[in-house]
Amino acid sequence: MQPRGAGYFLQWKGRESGPFTLEEIRVKLRDNEIGLLHYVRAGSGVVVTVEEFLATDDARREAEQRSERERVARQEEERVRAAYQERLAAEESRNQELQGRLAQIEGRAQQRHDMPGNYAPKRTSGFAITALVMGVLNFVPFLNAITWILALVFGHIALSQINRDPDLEGRGMAIAGLAITYTLLGIGIVFGILYASHTHFSHF
Repeated sequence: MQPRGAGYFLQWKGRESGPFTLEEIRVKLRDNEIGLLHYVRAGSGVVVTVEEFLATDDARREAEQRSERERVARQEEERVRAAYQERLAAEESRNQELQGRLAQIEGRAQQRHDMPGNYAPKRTSGFAITALVMGVLNFVPFLNAITWILALVFGHIALSQINRDPDLEGRGMAIAGLAITYTLLGIGIVFGILYASHTHFSHF
């Protein structure tokens, strides 16, 4: 069959007309100007009925559409495969990075273990020192209106830091500062309750 835009000739009862495009032949058939038993002659000289002519063209169109769908499906498959390979490569790179970090951590741990006397340098938490100082200052009148808050804040921050960093010392100082502060707060609350009770009953 010729290309869709090429000229075709219609034959009926020995008479021939044309040329027509394929689309024009479809329009004539739709408008009942011709029937399926009319003949179509292509430039190559092949003569077939309109029915056979359109069936051949429909088959060609379906084949073209199927080929296009297959092409699109292959492209989508290739895109998905490429995305999957890229994700695998990214995961592999991440695993290698994690393994490198783990090796560094293990190396540092081994270095500490291999030090003379198995000694690892320790640091004292500045927050723990501050918490203890603030706890002692709670015994100073008027000043303790502020120091008890600071002692609690710095004490809990110090404990949190020490829990995260095994090389950090000062847990005892942080606990001591917190213990002093909570004890004095408890005593202050008890005296406050007793004073309020005494004041209340003294009015009767």
